[in-house]
Amino acid sequence: MRLIAGLLLILLGLGWLACELPLGDDAREPGPKTAWRRTVDGWEQTTWWATEQPLRRPAIHPTIVALLQMFLALAALLIFSGGGGRQPRLRDRASPRGRGG
Repeated sequence: MRLIAGLLLILLGLGWLACELPLGDDAREPGPKTAWRRTVDGWEQTTWWATEQPLRRPAIHPTIVALLQMFLALAALLIFSGGGGRQPRLRDRASPRGRGG
């Protein structure tokens, strides 16, 4: 039971950490810079020009993260569960009084 609780806490911590880390694309985007360019009409700021907005990948939806955590937790339970430790059922046990002797 401690193993399951420990794995669950580790998975929750990793999920929280993944949500708190900034995306790689956002961390590299610089702020708006003022740059001047010489044009036919004179000097103009490049921020005045109509530019096409870059396409951004959407952030990971929390449902995807939750499903991944659930899958990892179930996989860990299946991998680390002791399959050989099955207890025999009551009727499978030999009764000391039931058999001839």
